[in-house]
Amino acid sequence: MVDLGAIERVALKDVWPHEAQDFTPWLADNLDNLGEALGLDLELQSAEAAVGPFSLDVLAHDADGNGPAVIENQLGATDHRHLGQLLTYATGYDAYAVVWLVREFRDEHRQVLDWLNQRTGDDTQFFGVVVEAWKIDTSRPAPHFRVVAMPNGWYKQLSAAERRARARIRTEQERRYEKYWLALVEMMKEHNHVFGGDETTNDWVWFESEFEGITWNVSFQDGSRGFVELYLWAEDMGRERADQVYQALESRKEDIENELGYRLRWEPFEEHRDYRISAEHPGSISDDEETFAELQRWMRDQLIAFDGTFAPIIQELVDIDAQAANDGDE
Repeated sequence: MVDLGAIERVALKDVWPHEAQDFTPWLADNLDNLGEALGLDLELQSAEAAVGPFSLDVLAHDADGNGPAVIENQLGATDHRHLGQLLTYATGYDAYAVVWLVREFRDEHRQVLDWLNQRTGDDTQFFGVVVEAWKIDTSRPAPHFRVVAMPNGWYKQLSAAERRARARIRTEQERRYEKYWLALVEMMKEHNHVFGGDETTNDWVWFESEFEGITWNVSFQDGSRGFVELYLWAEDMGRERADQVYQALESRKEDIENELGYRLRWEPFEEHRDYRISAEHPGSISDDEETFAELQRWMRDQLIAFDGTFAPIIQELVDIDAQAANDGDE
């Protein structure tokens, strides 16, 4: 029997503990790895290049003479603030290639890059890249750059073998997400939870709550963790209301965590004033069927537990507001 090793994804923080001190210097010395993934011949010009009062992570140029390449690192999930910085840097250097290199690409931000590529000419190319680290058994971690957004027509420039490989990887991954989420959606239907979207091939889906601007989300992050979250959408419920609900929940943090039986992650997102309260469990979209089923059951159980724990508290706020409004009308 052939003795094969097991491929394992490595947490980025275990490879590069600090983005500015560890990852950016490494990337500056290894631009050929990124360039190979993008189909560009990148040469370093400067790390931490100045753009007015701001600092671009890596400034490179395309050795084929097309112009500057600006590279913004973010070893986390994409957000609006970094998107704004990326566009500022692209403008400051009149960039040919604009590269957003992240740990996790949110679908709405990938769509922004696709939209930009559709509406710009050949003088500017936008790339969205997910950075990963993998190892085989006890080997040293190896970097991997996965391109999730690229310019119009760029895909056609790849070799036929590259196109087939990328299409196969993407299709297999989408099939696994779809199979996983559809099974979870069926589980949640049994508990009267309504699936809120129409897409099941992404790395996250959401379920409706009875409260405006609040959803129950489930997702995969870092390729090695499954998440269940209560998400407060400030744009939908109003920033003041989102602040009020989050603060009310946070004031009862100890009671909530005691009822659930575990600690939660409490995350306010300052750039757009959303809030997320989440629990996590080990698991990957690449796991075997048995692990899949275990993670699905965990997500189902935690979604039900979140609803049972958080919804009554939020309903209290709704009732208090309704009573106050009635008193004001009298």
